[in-house]
Amino acid sequence: MALTPDQQAQLAQLEAERDAPEPRTETGIKGVLHTLIDVAAGRVAHLPDEAWDALHRQAEDHDAETVPPLEETGQEPAE
Repeated sequence: MALTPDQQAQLAQLEAERDAPEPRTETGIKGVLHTLIDVAAGRVAHLPDEAWDALHRQAEDHDAETVPPLEETGQEPAE
């Protein structure tokens, strides 16, 4: 059974969506985790020192943005 031009276009669009890379956050803690997973999986054999430095800075910035200092909460950290 032959597809109509509309059906062919819809099939092509669905195949393109299927084959498209997964959307990923490249910055912040999500970016750090994606990079570490890629390295551990062998998808990224090597990253330059500058890339690792940027990931370290992003991890530190994320921590500073989301975790208030101890004196602000008045609570001891959970163990």
